[in-house]
Amino acid sequence: MILYVVCAHGLWTEKLISWENELSNYEQKSIAVMFSTQLEELDRQSHACSSLLKILSFFDPESIPLNIITDGANDLPSSMGPMSNGLMSQNIDSVIALMRSPVQFQWAIQQLRNLSLIGYESMTNASAPKTSTLVLRIHDLVQFVIQGSARRENTHHEWFHVAAELVCGVVQRVGHALGKQPWSHLYWSQCVILSPHMQLLTKWRDGHAMQNPVLDKANTNIAQYLDARGRYRDAEMLVLPALANLEKLLGPEHLDTLRTASVLANVFEAQGHYNKAEILLVRGLAVREKLLGPYHLDTLLVVNNYCKQGQ
Repeated sequence: MILYVVCAHGLWTEKLISWENELSNYEQKSIAVMFSTQLEELDRQSHACSSLLKILSFFDPESIPLNIITDGANDLPSSMGPMSNGLMSQNIDSVIALMRSPVQFQWAIQQLRNLSLIGYESMTNASAPKTSTLVLRIHDLVQFVIQGSARRENTHHEWFHVAAELVCGVVQRVGHALGKQPWSHLYWSQCVILSPHMQLLTKWRDGHAMQNPVLDKANTNIAQYLDARGRYRDAEMLVLPALANLEKLLGPEHLDTLRTASVLANVFEAQGHYNKAEILLVRGLAVREKLLGPYHLDTLLVVNNYCKQGQ
């Protein structure tokens, strides 16, 4: 049988999912109307809450830690207006303000819970049993309906970019506390939490043929984590497309591109692919000497990596 989502006022109908079930047509329509009615009620109550839900729909729905939203929002620019024009810019700015305000954010979460659009629970941290993290959950069907609504409004690209900025901002911060590197084992548990969201955002970006260099730079950090854990093939599969994208978007001599190339060289070296690693290191060394000079720390680090290969 096929479940359809229909507007409460009959304005649109969308095929949602095919499944084997024993629901009657009346019961299927009741579920569909329930979803659409809740979303319409939310939009009447608060555009900012509705916008927040659209952003959340791009995360891994199984477990969305609240600190990804709150910490990531603090790293966003005060206005992301250049991403869009007119009303959409105002909506983006208003939801950023909501995420930055502890009182407004908690109120928004409560509104979403009251409408049964999200779940909310405390999750124990496996690496630190005495600590817990507050997480949100969204049902897959609700996620599908929300993204469908954004597509019909032609705002899905903008909400995707906001979601990517939130997650990538947190990824970039991981490991910088106390001067630690993001691939330190002290931060592996955080990378485990962030990785599913990065994977889903990357899959959505690639499926819609979009460009987002922030996502590629954050994937470089996740690749370093995978490299540190000995998951070299997974790291290579992540950093190879990131390097190709950054070369196209920023150019082969951009520092972010060079950093990603260095990460790929390390992954190649760990797998014993020394010739591939050497090509990247030699190219990166030449560009750094030209841009930064032969005695810059970044240049010397590449020299050190090159010497480790016995060159």
